Amino acid sequence: MLMFRRIAVAMLVVAAIGGLKVTSVLAEGGADCPPPNVINPNTGLCQIVAEDPGDPVPDEDPGDDGGGDNDGEGGGGDGGTPQCVTRVGAPIVCYDPRYGWWENETSCYYQAESPQPPGTDPVWLGHFPDGAIYTFTCFPRRNMHQNRCLDIGGSNDDCRIWRRDPPPTAPDPREMARRAVEEMVLKAPDIGMAPPSGSKGLVGMEVWFWNSINDHTWGPIERTVSAGAVTVTATANVATIDWDLGNGDSIECDAGTPYRRGVESDCSYEYEQPSEGYDITATSHWVVEWTSNVGINGEIELDLQSNAQIAITEAKQVLGER
Repeated sequence: MLMFRRIAVAMLVVAAIGGLKVTSVLAEGGADCPPPNVINPNTGLCQIVAEDPGDPVPDEDPGDDGGGDNDGEGGGGDGGTPQCVTRVGAPIVCYDPRYGWWENETSCYYQAESPQPPGTDPVWLGHFPDGAIYTFTCFPRRNMHQNRCLDIGGSNDDCRIWRRDPPPTAPDPREMARRAVEEMVLKAPDIGMAPPSGSKGLVGMEVWFWNSINDHTWGPIERTVSAGAVTVTATANVATIDWDLGNGDSIECDAGTPYRRGVESDCSYEYEQPSEGYDITATSHWVVEWTSNVGINGEIELDLQSNAQIAITEAKQVLGER
């Protein structure tokens, strides 16, 4: 009797179905066919549905333009577990210039609309101006012309959604704006006074106040910060300076005018009561307006303070001291 050894044979069948690539592999002798793949009971073949070649692919080279950047936002790197994966566990690039930034939880890409729609657009769901509006594209798609919008609350006609925060893989423009502000090294007012801080003034005589201005004490000052495909540009200016005069009164000024003989002050105050020392606080109100290339813009306000002191005496007392 002739002895035959049974040899397991793998057979590949590839067919294009609705824009998807269906690969069938013979699963003989207990061959592995892990879910969500299924064995066709009629053929014994393990049917595996792969994404269309036109869809984003695993990022084998993090330095490639189609993949993530060098800040750890790419989909691969060092042979470790990819950061971004589809629902079936397949690695996928975290950023695709066509679709935006990936989110594992929903298996979708999100791209902030640019410019953002007006606050009257119903897509905001009453959240304007918090968060932002994103277009989204989900994979795997049923076919090349269908976006899986309905799965996460959108529609096939309007694949947009409001999000309070960007996808976790994407740089947050708000955080980048705060980083830009840190790089500006904004400062409190550089107090100028006449009479100078620490000296004496007279009851009923003007005390001049001003801010010795430069980019860091008055603005404008601009910084640009980039991370991956997101760029944020922030510009800071002082709107006003509030002077707390130490006696319960306060005045609001612009930068003020440094003292010069024959020039009028546009920021001054006359004390009516003598004191051995009035504690003065100058608060600059900075306004930072920032924009991004992904359509998300905003404003940051911050106050910075500096201090001075002045003694106020009566004119007759000064004459008596002479």
